[in-house]
Amino acid sequence: MKGNYFDLDSADYDFANIILVEGQDDAFLLEIVLNLLEIPPREARIIVCKGKSGFGKHIPLIVKSIPFAKKIRSLSIIRDADEDYNSALREVHGYLRRENLPLPDVSDFVDSEGKRVGVYFFPRPQENGDLESLAIELATASEELSETLQFVDSARLRNPNLNKISKRKIQVYLGGVSQEIRPTVGWAFRDGTIPISLEVLPELTSFMRSVLIVE
Repeated sequence: MKGNYFDLDSADYDFANIILVEGQDDAFLLEIVLNLLEIPPREARIIVCKGKSGFGKHIPLIVKSIPFAKKIRSLSIIRDADEDYNSALREVHGYLRRENLPLPDVSDFVDSEGKRVGVYFFPRPQENGDLESLAIELATASEELSETLQFVDSARLRNPNLNKISKRKIQVYLGGVSQEIRPTVGWAFRDGTIPISLEVLPELTSFMRSVLIVE
């Protein structure tokens, strides 16, 4: 799968701005945001880490790469906050600390030696949750959405051990409103089932505008 700003099968670091994301769904959303911000594709590259452990793989490779010394001007790490954004931040800081990189707070960046290092978590800064939590908030108000929330919440009352509630909600919702089966939320962003604009993502938009260095 290739987009204007990413290639799932190729990790190319030879860009001024590198954005590390947890998975394909994040890449779909970030690609829309970069397009709306009119960032030239030659200026930014989204690297899909294929899971949280992938950050620990790519960050050392980036630091040791030739582009890091000669071309890269910003490095952003974007992932889900999950159940505890403080714990998630400690994990990201661990990866950065091992490579002697600065330790920015969530939705912030640090300038160091001519490079900008930033961190951003979904759904929003200082909030627990994930990309699917954000997607539910952005979904168009409808009977399908209302019924989805009621159904999953009722099911959770009957079965308190249900996990990943936001993922269950978005899957049920997309099953009711998508013309085609969408296995993940990223496709719903991509085809407009869940509409995306800079106005509905003010925190992410502000972060991207501040962290990217574009000539």
